Amino acid sequence: MKSIHQLFRIAAVAAVLAAPSAFAATATPPATVLYGGGATFPAEAYIGSTFLGVKTALPTAARLSVTNGIAAPSGVTTATADKGSLFGAFAVLNNTIGAWYCQTGSGTGKNVLTGGSAGTVLASGACGDYGSTPAGFGAPSGVEASFAGTDEPLSTSDITNFNTNKAATHTELVQIPSTIGSIAIVYNNSDLGKTKLNLTRSDICGIFSGAITNWSQLTHTPKYTAKAKAINLVVRSDSSGTTFNLTNFLSAACPSLALPGDTAYAGFKMNKVFTTSFLSGFTAPTVDAQSGNGGVVSRVNAVDGSIGYADVADAAARAKLAGSKVTYATVAYAADVAKSSLVLAPSGSGSCPNGTYGKRVDKTVGPITTVTNPSSTKTLKFTCPAITYNKLDPAKNLLAKGTTGVALTAQADKLMGSVGSNGRQALDSAAYTPAGVAGCVQVVDPAALFAAPAATKKAAADVSTYPLVALTYLVANSTGNGANTAALKSLLKTPYDTATLAKTKTIGKTSGYAPLTLTLGGGYATPAALIDACIQN
Repeated sequence: MKSIHQLFRIAAVAAVLAAPSAFAATATPPATVLYGGGATFPAEAYIGSTFLGVKTALPTAARLSVTNGIAAPSGVTTATADKGSLFGAFAVLNNTIGAWYCQTGSGTGKNVLTGGSAGTVLASGACGDYGSTPAGFGAPSGVEASFAGTDEPLSTSDITNFNTNKAATHTELVQIPSTIGSIAIVYNNSDLGKTKLNLTRSDICGIFSGAITNWSQLTHTPKYTAKAKAINLVVRSDSSGTTFNLTNFLSAACPSLALPGDTAYAGFKMNKVFTTSFLSGFTAPTVDAQSGNGGVVSRVNAVDGSIGYADVADAAARAKLAGSKVTYATVAYAADVAKSSLVLAPSGSGSCPNGTYGKRVDKTVGPITTVTNPSSTKTLKFTCPAITYNKLDPAKNLLAKGTTGVALTAQADKLMGSVGSNGRQALDSAAYTPAGVAGCVQVVDPAALFAAPAATKKAAADVSTYPLVALTYLVANSTGNGANTAALKSLLKTPYDTATLAKTKTIGKTSGYAPLTLTLGGGYATPAALIDACIQN
């Protein structure tokens, strides 16, 4: 029989277990909620991977994520943002402010702020889950969006829509780069087992142009030849900043390919919709189109033989889920070339493969193309060194060695211009004249996102950082923010706030995203100074 003291202790323990825990209790709702959404590419950077059900089981992948304390709307799968994400860390440090983010894609994100071409796109439009098409951010009726995320910078048409629908109450748009990340080539091929797929730039051009339609045509995976299997090409169906950045790479790299094993392709043009990213006279390949980066990765995971594109953080997070079949490729500048021999007659000459680097006949070291026998009497045997290119991982090689961020220079009051006959979309040569404060639209020329190739010990030209990248932006209204003005300023500053970044685990190191060191146009010394000047009320 238990003593009275034992019974008392049991009752006390039971009472403690029955009482609401301070750690388990629902967080206090924030006084201010900032409603936003848009680009799916930076989702893991902004809100973490909880929307996939990595830590807490979800019935389906959630488009909507909210920081701790915000009540989830009924009928919509909603994830709580990871406290180690950018917005999650922001909410921890600013516990009276909450952030709401719906992954709609860049096009819908911008349209919510501008009203779209018909002025009918609202923040209160349905966010939904992955598997349905979003119409807005899922905000309460009558609530306006505080901000949007986009990987495609503002264009003339965006400003036209804004001026028609929103300028009377919000004056002008404010745009600032927030972070940069890697676009991974995601794939699912049961034949590869644990073999890691390596793709050259030429492979990528061939896959997305439709010139390569079978896995057996991919010959650059070291020590492995893929068995014949049709490629199921999975692309974005929606207006996508990820697609815009992918086609930024394709339209620049593919026409100029000239190294051994390369096949040039001149048909790509920059566009936010994949099926319309081809110049006149070129035909788009057969594709399996899905909404959002999450939709692309889910489809690749579901269909053996698939190849697609998405932010690497999404691919890495899903690869950890039980039963996952999706992974991502490394990327090389070109195909490796084995060493070869030249036998040159007296005073004769020969050629090493384009891209060869090493010791020349005269003992100097550098790029080697034409080799000339300096002797007029003797035969020369010369060995062209092997060419070996870096195999770059989208998570591990986004940042250059010894750096903690990516340095970029923005231009003030510039918009995306028209697409030229070469498929490239440059910034509009005419400056955008804002209705309010000057310099509030900051944009980085997409051409500046490519690392310049340089000689290495093993190749005449190569790159040392991952080449497929996307720059993402935050966009907001300059006026009409009312009581949310101070909170909005704080949120927009988070990508550059050292205290927030110190608590953020989803940006930096091997996350697939990197912080920016940004030089601004228009005379602004810091992002914080720009935001304080441009977000007025």
